[in-house]
Amino acid sequence: MWLAVSDDPGTGDFYHNRQIVHLNDQAYDQDLQDALLERCAALTSNG
Repeated sequence: MWLAVSDDPGTGDFYHNRQIVHLNDQAYDQDLQDALLERCAALTSNG
C-alpha cells in the first residue's frame, strides 16, 4: 500500500500495483451505493 500526501483534492482513482484500475461500473453507481447502505441499515437496526 502506498499513501500519498498532497493538498490537491485528488482524482478518486483506484490503484493496484501502482497502476490505475477501473472497478465494476456498479461501484461508481451512487444510487446503488445508497440502496446498499439503506439495506445494511435495515438489516442491522433494532426497530
